[in-house]
Amino acid sequence: MESTGKAAALSGFGTLFRRAWEIYRARFNIFSLIFMLYLLPILLISTLGFSVAKMLPHPLNPFVIAWIAAGALMGVLISMWGQVAFVYAVSGTEGIKEIAKTASEKLFRFVWVYILFGVATVAGLVLFIIPGVVAMVWFSFSFFVLARGNARGLNALIESRRHVKGLWWEVFARLFAVWSISFLLSFVPFVGSALSIFFMPYMMIFTFLIYEDLKKIKGELPAPTAAERKKWILVFLVGLTIASAVAVHTFKGFDFKTLSKLRGEPAKILNSTLPGSI
Repeated sequence: MESTGKAAALSGFGTLFRRAWEIYRARFNIFSLIFMLYLLPILLISTLGFSVAKMLPHPLNPFVIAWIAAGALMGVLISMWGQVAFVYAVSGTEGIKEIAKTASEKLFRFVWVYILFGVATVAGLVLFIIPGVVAMVWFSFSFFVLARGNARGLNALIESRRHVKGLWWEVFARLFAVWSISFLLSFVPFVGSALSIFFMPYMMIFTFLIYEDLKKIKGELPAPTAAERKKWILVFLVGLTIASAVAVHTFKGFDFKTLSKLRGEPAKILNSTLPGSI
């Protein structure tokens, strides 16, 4: 999937949609295998959680709480593994064995980037939405930088932002187009959720193709300076403070007394906590 030559501008919408479809169709079997490798364990965890919650009389039984916490953590990690596997599947030509092995080895590097990306996005969205959208576009390519480059952690986000700098509106327009399609597919009666799930690899391919164009336009970028890293560390600490304040405000009014009177609710909590994708 590597391309050669110098690009003066981003590819047009039609070119990106066509190229993404060609790659999606050529590697559909790989994507299907990845879906099975991470969705089936999540369904199993959810089913086991539901069964255990039904057998025990009290929804806040310590065993139930521990089971929910362990299941939720495992579900999130498996879901993240699936996302990492897709990053390698859409941005390279490896087979399923190589993808599964690499995704397992690099999982926690990606977890750190996911956390940083989430902090920046949530903090930005809280600050009147627009900063969150700006951050989402800036850092959308961080995972491909991590997978196909040398930058890690914070440096991957900084490099992604550098690629976008000066081309934000062009990048946003292309990403917004594919995001809108995903959003509209989710509203298709009866099959919307399934369509959204199967559209996810296509959306990632589309994003990767934009990243390839940006790399050709910007060329090799130098490593961030110490001063640049310090500036972004401060930005992310502020973002973490904002995100934490929002989380505390959200959960401080949670009615645990009402929850304690309900039966079967742990299964619902477990099901809502184990996402099919991130």
